[in-house]
Amino acid sequence: MKTLNSSTVNEIHQKMIFRLVWDRKYISRTAIRSLLGLSKSTVSEIVRNLMERGLVVEDGWENKTGGRKRGILGVNAHGPKIISLLLRDFGEMEGALVDLRGGILKREVQTIGTRSDPASVVVAMARLIKSLKAAAGNVLGIGLGVPG
Repeated sequence: MKTLNSSTVNEIHQKMIFRLVWDRKYISRTAIRSLLGLSKSTVSEIVRNLMERGLVVEDGWENKTGGRKRGILGVNAHGPKIISLLLRDFGEMEGALVDLRGGILKREVQTIGTRSDPASVVVAMARLIKSLKAAAGNVLGIGLGVPG
């Protein structure tokens, strides 16, 4: 059984807030507090951290009459990128460089041969990742999909 400490709880809250911003596309800090039941200071601190990491940006102001306008948060399309690899049947591999909003920035397809040994497939994957990473700058993660 894993014990929760403040660092683990903070990490969980960061993931919850990022996921909420990602799911909703645009959301205010107040709405985040309301939906997740977190304190104003917790939400502010986590949002500040996500912004420093380039994952979230303030993307305009809430349409509101009267009172202070709330900043709207969105996922940073110009922030870190994700590399996606898909090994397909019949000896084909597809790679894509994707922004955090799901936009495909670059796509490459390579033939790896239907009878390729595992070592040569790994070498081909590494080459494709290197090619995509060169266009990416900061990479947040790599995803791999395989059939079956």
